[in-house]
Amino acid sequence: DTKYIFDKYGADSLRLFMLSSPVVRAEDLKFSENSIKEVMRSVLLPAWNAYSFFVTYANLDKWTPDENPAPPKNPSNPLDRWILSSLSEMTVEIMNHMDNYRLQQAACRFEKFVDSLTNWYIRRSRRRFWKSQNDGDKNDAYMTLHYVLLTFCKTAAPFIPFITEEIYRSLKTDSMPESVHLCSYPEPM
Repeated sequence: DTKYIFDKYGADSLRLFMLSSPVVRAEDLKFSENSIKEVMRSVLLPAWNAYSFFVTYANLDKWTPDENPAPPKNPSNPLDRWILSSLSEMTVEIMNHMDNYRLQQAACRFEKFVDSLTNWYIRRSRRRFWKSQNDGDKNDAYMTLHYVLLTFCKTAAPFIPFITEEIYRSLKTDSMPESVHLCSYPEPM
């Protein structure tokens, strides 16, 4: 029952599961509730947790983004450079897949990036956010994570429209479009 799936896992989980399945190539699909649960566990919940992590520490530090959010220019921390490079790579790959009508490959790409963001970047950058003093490295970490989350939302919005809209609206500045669905596809760095 679709209502059961929506209520338990959310429409975005079902949508991303279907878009990343063989059904988009008109092949057979063995429907599995566990597969939808896995999409929620591997993409949606970690993305939401990354957003929650950012908001929690940004609020504690009273950090606010510039009116036109951007990553730090020439970040000195290799973690910032790495996640920005990973973000750019994901954006290019998804754009290429979409331009060539490879919807399934595009939809499957988010899991790799979310894993990089949560299990590598955030996990290894935690101490930067926990510092008691607000220094340049801490500000770079905030700028980077804010930019990464916004860009992720713009890239993923056609695939998971509800969670990306929620995150985007919370992170956007007044100069940005009201909805993630009114934004242009991000330009790779």
